Amino acid sequence: MKRFLALIIAVLTVLLFSGCASSSLKNAENTQIYRENVVDFSLYIPETWILDSTSYVVSAHASKDDASTVIMTQASLPGGYHEIPAIFEASKDEMAKLYTFKTLEEAVTRKVANTDAAVYQYSLTDKSSQSVLHYLQCMFIQGSTLYTFTYYATPELYQTHMKEVNQMLDAITFEKGKAPAGMIAAVSAGNRDIDYSDFTIQIPAEWTVETSTGIFTAMGGAGDASNLSVMRTTVEEETSAVQYYDDHKESLKEGLSSYELIELKKDVITKDTNGKSYSAVTVEYTATVSGQAYHFKQLFCANGTTMYLVTFSVPESLYPQHTDTINHSLTSFTLNVK
Repeated sequence: MKRFLALIIAVLTVLLFSGCASSSLKNAENTQIYRENVVDFSLYIPETWILDSTSYVVSAHASKDDASTVIMTQASLPGGYHEIPAIFEASKDEMAKLYTFKTLEEAVTRKVANTDAAVYQYSLTDKSSQSVLHYLQCMFIQGSTLYTFTYYATPELYQTHMKEVNQMLDAITFEKGKAPAGMIAAVSAGNRDIDYSDFTIQIPAEWTVETSTGIFTAMGGAGDASNLSVMRTTVEEETSAVQYYDDHKESLKEGLSSYELIELKKDVITKDTNGKSYSAVTVEYTATVSGQAYHFKQLFCANGTTMYLVTFSVPESLYPQHTDTINHSLTSFTLNVK
């Protein structure tokens, strides 16, 4: 449930730059395969865990019936921050806007990949639903890069995976190599291919496309914190867009304050380049994130075991000038047949 929420929040936390979008659109098809240094670490997970690695987020969960999850990311150090305690305090302040934060254990230090790391354990309680998750977060810095390993689970399951979590932390390395006994590679250090040639979408002509992080994002201009993001997630073969939305709609409400549904359509049709039709869902709503009121419109489209999540997020005050653009862009979303 929280994994879905993390994908939605990721759209909002992208730092946006530059102009108003015009009503004219451009083709944002990517026909090449981007080869990026997405991550430079190797993460190993127990062979019984289920890997789900999409874009720059490397994640896995315990089993089909146990949503306990580990995630590892890397990012440039936030501007002005050079020490982990200050970085964690800043992130805690942001989390407190949506959740009730409670420390579970005092912070401790340990070695990860021969580097000093800080480990924090805390719980987050959603202020509206009162649902609770427990977290272990391990952070360390190499050069100008911040590495963050996060484990979360329900209070009932949190301690049951602690031995496995420590095994995963012990196994993190910056070298490619053979997986430790009983473990498999979630991701190996070095380049990975990121293929964005499987869809076409039209975007405002003045918007810029950013793909270096592994997420396809189109961003508005100066003074316009609007953006479009296309993400993928792996689903069961039989999962439809309607079923996926129905299964995850509550987590969307939990993660956003002042959520208000505007329109839900479960009979939307998208097509591929051969004209084949795919059932899809669109949902439009408003919500507040970190004190900012946003207007959202999303498209959910399933193709086999891949679910596409196309998300527009627009500051509420700018939504009227983007209405036509959003509708045209979502209508233009097409799956490319290879």
